Amino acid sequence: MLGNCLSRWWLAVALAPGVLTAAQGAEGVARLGKPDPKFETVELFAAIEGGKIEARLIPRDSKHCRVLVENKTDRPLNVQFPAAFAGVPVLAQFVPPNPMDGQQPPQDGQKPQPIGGPFTNPQMNPRMNPGNQGPMFNPRGNGPLFSVSPEKVGELKLATICLEYGKPEPKAKIPYQIKPIEEVTDKPGVLELCCLMARSDVTQQAAQVAAWHLNNAKTWEELRDMKTSSLVPVTPMFTREEIEAGKKLAEEALRLAKEHPEKSSVGRAERSESGQ
Repeated sequence: MLGNCLSRWWLAVALAPGVLTAAQGAEGVARLGKPDPKFETVELFAAIEGGKIEARLIPRDSKHCRVLVENKTDRPLNVQFPAAFAGVPVLAQFVPPNPMDGQQPPQDGQKPQPIGGPFTNPQMNPRMNPGNQGPMFNPRGNGPLFSVSPEKVGELKLATICLEYGKPEPKAKIPYQIKPIEEVTDKPGVLELCCLMARSDVTQQAAQVAAWHLNNAKTWEELRDMKTSSLVPVTPMFTREEIEAGKKLAEEALRLAKEHPEKSSVGRAERSESGQ
């Protein structure tokens, strides 16, 4: 686990321009609304880059997070979310700690793990997204479509998985940035796996098994031998059923990636090898 968060760093992050603060998220959070065809529709990441939307990911741990989306314009917007996302820690991007206090920034091996997951979950009301197929039906399609009122902050609560085995657990006080999964990993099947997490029959534990196999090359034997504690009695991290479910998920994710080589990491890798 990561040690105490550097308070001076976090203060700099909280006051930095362009970053939603915890206070903003707590005081002004409103429900994301039903999309309206009269509103302008923007894609999440393009709108972030264009300054229309500001987003902040707040992880509770490696399994759960909140995404706060602020409409920076003076008019309501429909926000088209992608099918899946990644979250990466941004602590190291900010000013270094004061050398007078003797604290040092965390090294690469100590940075919290990146996380990934779907922008849709089985608990979302489908009536809020008329006509949206979502990743439950089309793993290469779009995620939910919501509206955000002008100068308001909307919130999504989402399930996630760890994308880097062995790195420290995420914490709410460490700022994270939302990224397209393709910018975080090019391993075949990882994007598809995160999309598949939107299905009601996919458990977080099974998805985690598949993620560490696909993204970190953990063998099924290594995953089966992982323990939550070395104390007696030893508790396995994953049950036999979760390992088997993870195998099936990994196979399905790789199949979906191969079916869409023009969009998947499999296709990018093949084109790179061929020099295209």
